Amino acid sequence: MSRDHVETLIRQLQSSNRDPNPDMNPGPIKLLRGYDLDVQQKIEMVQAKLGSLGKEAFPALIEHMNDEGYSLSIETAVVRGLSVGEVCFLIIEQQVDPSPMRYKSRTGSDGKSHSCKGSNSRLSNRESVQAA
Repeated sequence: MSRDHVETLIRQLQSSNRDPNPDMNPGPIKLLRGYDLDVQQKIEMVQAKLGSLGKEAFPALIEHMNDEGYSLSIETAVVRGLSVGEVCFLIIEQQVDPSPMRYKSRTGSDGKSHSCKGSNSRLSNRESVQAA
């Protein structure tokens, strides 16, 4: 894996979409006219590819953590846009933190912690997305 390859992938984290909820308003959102979910899915694939490169990609990811360009959105309590820098941080975090924080969880009757699988979902996985 070359540094140029990692840099090429990081550049692909920049979205041609605009943040659909820049004010992080709660509740259902309507996607902006022209918001392309295929672009979001391609960025998610690039994110996974960068994650698969492991710690060899860390130096380039660290250098891009201040990149404020819009990358993709996730859905927690609100639909939240992430910058390229935040996605770079998440790629590293997912590799060094073996127990990522879950937004919603509970302790079950079995005494184990159970997390809601849909509490931090990708916007591109939403079936109920409405176009503006």
